[in-house]
Amino acid sequence: MDALLLLALLGLLVGLLAGGVILLFRIYTDAAILLWFGQQVRAQDFESLPWQLRLALPVIGGFVIGVVLHVLPRHVRAMGVGHVLERLSEHQGHLPLKNALVQFFAGGLVLACGMPVGREGPAIHLGSAVSSLTGQSLRLPNNSLRVLVGCGAAAAIAACFNTPLAGVIFALEVVMMEYTIASFIPVILAAVVSTVMARLAFGNHIAYEVPALDLLSLWEIPAVVLLGLLAGLWSSGFIAATTKVASLTRPWPLWTRPAIAGIVIGVLALVVPEIMGTGYDTVSASFHGSLPWTILLFALLGKTLATTLCSGLSVPGGAIGPSLFIGATLGGLIGTGVSALLPEPHSGSGFYAMLGLAALMSATLQAPMAALMALLELTGNPNIILPGMLTVVIANLVVSQGFKQRSIIHTLLAIRGVEVRVSPLKELLRRAAVGTVMDSSFVLVNKQLSRHDAEILLRGEPRWLLVRDGNWPIALMHATELARALIEDNAETVDLLDIPGKRENLASVHLQATLAEALDNMDEKQVDAAYVFQRGNQERIAGVVTRGKIESFYTYKH
Repeated sequence: MDALLLLALLGLLVGLLAGGVILLFRIYTDAAILLWFGQQVRAQDFESLPWQLRLALPVIGGFVIGVVLHVLPRHVRAMGVGHVLERLSEHQGHLPLKNALVQFFAGGLVLACGMPVGREGPAIHLGSAVSSLTGQSLRLPNNSLRVLVGCGAAAAIAACFNTPLAGVIFALEVVMMEYTIASFIPVILAAVVSTVMARLAFGNHIAYEVPALDLLSLWEIPAVVLLGLLAGLWSSGFIAATTKVASLTRPWPLWTRPAIAGIVIGVLALVVPEIMGTGYDTVSASFHGSLPWTILLFALLGKTLATTLCSGLSVPGGAIGPSLFIGATLGGLIGTGVSALLPEPHSGSGFYAMLGLAALMSATLQAPMAALMALLELTGNPNIILPGMLTVVIANLVVSQGFKQRSIIHTLLAIRGVEVRVSPLKELLRRAAVGTVMDSSFVLVNKQLSRHDAEILLRGEPRWLLVRDGNWPIALMHATELARALIEDNAETVDLLDIPGKRENLASVHLQATLAEALDNMDEKQVDAAYVFQRGNQERIAGVVTRGKIESFYTYKH
């Protein structure tokens, strides 16, 4: 909160930078299609391609991506939303540049080849990486980096869908997993700036073409409840199948996995071309109720199978967009049945397609608030929130309580051995920098000093003595321990490691670190204090921090 104004300005800056990168990413993927097929093929309109290209594109793309990932070093291959969560959990939000570059070109190639993945996952990675790298270049504390990563994620979602509020809630709910004023304001500003840039570049249009949708009769509430139940069941099956594929194929050579996915998807695209690419046009058609139930059924089955393979076989791309597609087709299918059974007036299949989109997104990502905000912004109709809340809550309960499953992002991370756990205390400590509780009243002294030097040292009234043996401190003691030793002993030489008194062994922590990092370092070294160092032309010690000081921070101040 003390740095809220600075964070707000940084939110504007990274919103501008992240928005620019997302625009470049969208132009890159769309331009690749136009370059290959000419103006007669609209970007993402894979259904109009001849069957030979629908078969060849995913096969070639899967093989190329597999070979590229195989030759890259292991640490550079990590991409997507899962990579962002992992870096936030284990690396304090420090996202590397190399992974972002691989995500830009590999993710763009996958989308341009019609693989059934979303552009939202790569966009979140790119937006978060740009924001993190900006913070790293400015040498900001790690607690500030967490906020900037959230800003980048919000900017990415906002630029992809032209839905700034949904971007904000997604960033807070899924990426940062916290709601605080210090996070809200910069994240909102980043989303606003990114949305403005997207509208200037692509026009004031949301990702989908949405007609007026509303609940026309309360007699349809049972159908809304049924949709929530089915969306939860379908999402649970989708997560379980993806987990099974990822677990079974993890020992396979990396280059074979995307290649196999490409072959299967190419064959599927011969029968159901709607599964290719992001599928925004198919989702829009489902909202208008213009798709027959056969197309909806085959699109639902085909997209589910294709996305399961892509997510489980390490194809770079996101599961957010596909979950929206699957939800819309599932809802449209149920809505078609409701329209056939109920007399007029009824809400129509497009209404159920929109509810299905929100329900499956929420259940798959465990992000109910983000799904509801997307529902509101996509329709511009607050009346749809009531049935939307019902379907979203039911679908989430089926997945989390009925089948005890986590979000697909956390599930796939767990297969890689990465556990992202939410601890309220840990999150509180991650929001505060070491400088919040650091004590700068200290003196760095050699372990042996003369009585005369000791008396001069104490005249400065330091609180702590950092005892060094060589270049760096090895123990911490209170200055009063030295004063008492001088009174009790008339020796001309004082050995600070030998005189009676309480001394603490030390860990070390950087000034940019959070209180959570400081506590982790102390736990690792099994000590109760740490010296805080700062890098510049040469490293220098900036202060000391104790376990007791950290405990008093979260016990009394919060």
